[in-house]
Amino acid sequence: MYRFLFILGVLLLSGCATYGDWATQMEGRIVAQDIPGALQVLEKRAGNRERDAVLFQLNRGMLLRLKEDLPASEEAFEQAKAQIEAVLAVSVSEQAGALAINDAQRSYTGEPYERAFLHFYAALNYLEQRRRDDARVEMLQLDVLLGSLNGGKPFAGAALPRYLSGMVFEAGGEWSDAMIAYRKAYEIYHSYPAGAVTVPRALGLDLVRLATRLALNDEAARYRKEFGLGEVQLRPRVPGEAELIVLLHSGLAPVMRESSVTVPTSAGRLVSISMPFYDQKRRPQIAAAAVTVDGAAARTELAEDIDAAARAALEARRGAIIARTAGRAVVKHEASRQVARENELVGLAVNIAGLITERADTRSWSTLPGNIDMLRLPIPAGEHTARIELLDRQGAVVETFSYPLTLGAGELHFVSLHRVLPADISTRSSAR
Repeated sequence: MYRFLFILGVLLLSGCATYGDWATQMEGRIVAQDIPGALQVLEKRAGNRERDAVLFQLNRGMLLRLKEDLPASEEAFEQAKAQIEAVLAVSVSEQAGALAINDAQRSYTGEPYERAFLHFYAALNYLEQRRRDDARVEMLQLDVLLGSLNGGKPFAGAALPRYLSGMVFEAGGEWSDAMIAYRKAYEIYHSYPAGAVTVPRALGLDLVRLATRLALNDEAARYRKEFGLGEVQLRPRVPGEAELIVLLHSGLAPVMRESSVTVPTSAGRLVSISMPFYDQKRRPQIAAAAVTVDGAAARTELAEDIDAAARAALEARRGAIIARTAGRAVVKHEASRQVARENELVGLAVNIAGLITERADTRSWSTLPGNIDMLRLPIPAGEHTARIELLDRQGAVVETFSYPLTLGAGELHFVSLHRVLPADISTRSSAR
């Protein structure tokens, strides 16, 4: 009987799919440009699980963006925000009860960087529909959020959303608010660990330009020195001039996996410990976009590494995960011992139930891109054609296409390019 129950428990344990296991199914559909198929996988796996309601809407909103259904994406993101607020209002005792089984039983509210990018992509939906006032409201919500997360301190993944808020404020002529946002983005970039994303040169130019406009001469001089601008005269923005902003969203965010170890105890029981970890880093094959409009050429630069932000977020909470996992192991082990004093067979069943239910929480917003590159290109209002070349890591042109533009005076025009290639998701770490 002992052997039978043990084998049954192992089979049941191995048969339980984590979020990371089926997230790869969505990835395969995305690479094949089968977005309806990816939505079907999402609906089947997470559509009816209340604790995954936020995660469902986050992924749904991104997939609908990929499908170019911006109004539906906008609705999904709004639902995600509402559900996050509802979950955060749930009593601590209710959440603690879920954690007694495993971390994956709690209602998902998203990592800090995911919540920042929820507002980022919601704002992009509005901007790409030329609804700047709605985007401004979204950026005000982002400001409140960033002030409440991580004790108000910078964290990986917050820089580009903050940078976008500065662009929106500047487009509305709110120079002081834009300068504040640019400064905060600058500070967040500087908080990133060595080897991560550096401050984009475009942001340096923005800081010098606005500091000069606001007569902050000492500050402008400091930025000029840092970004190697010297006495270079920056071309002033022409009144009524439009601006093209190209965002290249390449690859996909990393998928979290589960690492489990089951060991015997001196009391003749088995204890299982499961921890989440990320696959090896995946580097998107599309490295940049070269854009030419009316002879003016520019190239995107890395503005955010979401892969790195995801890993930093997991590392920041690793200590808490270990503490909860170890505490659960002790409680489950003691429960099976206590029951076994009355009935050994029932105690064995409780032990195996503890093994089966111990799973790592591998949920994450996996349809986010791995990297985001950006460029800002001021151009005259009117009709234009942008030539865009997507470049691989060796600088070779992978794809070329023309993008027609009709820009109004003073318009901030966003073009988003989402690209996921088969090689972008091919890296997998070995099982642990």
